[in-house]
Amino acid sequence: TVSEIPVFCYSDLLLKSVGVETAMLISHLSIALRLLMLAGISLYFKGTETMETRSSEMLFGFGILLTQSLHGLSLVPYWSAGVERIFSIAPNDLKGAYLGLFSMSFFPLAFSIGSVVWSVIYERYGGAATYVAGTCFAALSSLYVRSVLSLNSTTKTPSSTSDTMTTMNAAVNIGS
Repeated sequence: TVSEIPVFCYSDLLLKSVGVETAMLISHLSIALRLLMLAGISLYFKGTETMETRSSEMLFGFGILLTQSLHGLSLVPYWSAGVERIFSIAPNDLKGAYLGLFSMSFFPLAFSIGSVVWSVIYERYGGAATYVAGTCFAALSSLYVRSVLSLNSTTKTPSSTSDTMTTMNAAVNIGS
């Protein structure tokens, strides 16, 4: 989308200035904020029956545009940081396979699981509850990313990189 373009243009600068893990954390916090804003919009307008005036429609449209403008910060830092991390740990002859695994887990697998889980919540509790649940999930995953950041900064050893590479190599060999 249009909101991704400027973030992609400056993603290299972002990664160099804050690092891979912090870029992933920015992405998680951005999606949490975006989902919280969508929950607020959903609660405020409660469907199309409150769209009685032209100003309500304009306010709704402006709210959605503002909220969706955060999409670039939700996607690009995570994707760029993931690709950067893959390239730093993958052997030269397996970089493509590693990126394929990352892409597969990021897009089709995550979308499939997400569609099932979020559709159940949406059908039972509505749009606002779905956005609030997503906000909670994003916030919890931010805490997880933060804990991994803390763990990596205190226990960074050469063997941790080789352990990661061994795990990734095993995954690539299973898939081939």
